[in-house]
Amino acid sequence: MSIRKIIAGVHLRLINSSFSRIYAALILTPEVTKTIDGMKFSIPSGYINFWVEWFGTHPQEKPTRDWLRENVKEGDLVYNVGANIGWYVVFLQKLGAEVTAFEPEPINFAELVKNSRLNGKATLYPAAVSNRNGWADFHVVDTRAGNASGYLDTYVLHKGKRPAVGDTKVPLMTLSDLPSPDILLIDVDGGEVDVLEGANLENTRAVIVEVDERSAKAVNDLLEGAGEKGFVFSEATKFENGLMLDTRDGKFENGLRIDRRRGNMIYVTRRES
Repeated sequence: MSIRKIIAGVHLRLINSSFSRIYAALILTPEVTKTIDGMKFSIPSGYINFWVEWFGTHPQEKPTRDWLRENVKEGDLVYNVGANIGWYVVFLQKLGAEVTAFEPEPINFAELVKNSRLNGKATLYPAAVSNRNGWADFHVVDTRAGNASGYLDTYVLHKGKRPAVGDTKVPLMTLSDLPSPDILLIDVDGGEVDVLEGANLENTRAVIVEVDERSAKAVNDLLEGAGEKGFVFSEATKFENGLMLDTRDGKFENGLRIDRRRGNMIYVTRRES
């Protein structure tokens, strides 16, 4: 067993133990608060600093930020599934939305709580969202906060992509027991279909979901196949080799551009299109 796996195993045991608060306080310091475009973030390390700067300036997320800036209304109920350390939570708080966020990874969730509190109020769940309630194994691939830190064993599409350095149990919940959001934002690295299957979208006017070549068609079929109450594909962007790609240009497969880079797809209800 490698040193990396041993350290990760110890980390997981401590963060899930009765000493978790003390341990988290030790490993998440020192920290500073940094303001980017009016958004406040807690910065516990240079690694987080890099990703906060990336969200604020990088063109990969710009089309999604622009769409949200133009379409989110004051008081909108927005769900952020796979919230990580809270980039979009903070951004949505700034836009005046009522935000509910979900993040299963313990270290990411600790940062999410701090970043959200710095910018206003939000409802935060330390849980993974799926098509059933219960518990699941969360496979951790990186223990640094802010990274895409793991995946559920139920997310079949993600299996085999990156080797896990450890495992922890996390609660599963569905969105069907909660009020239907105005906007649903999903970034769960392989579990997009599971989230949508368990969601109440009765009053939802837009779904923004990050997909890749394995999940794009399934997500598209699920959302556009709901008939008059369903959604229509609005736009999507991907980032590849330093160039912004629009799915309406270039090569298509089943109406979608397919590549190995993940990107955000935006769907709006038929009444909004």
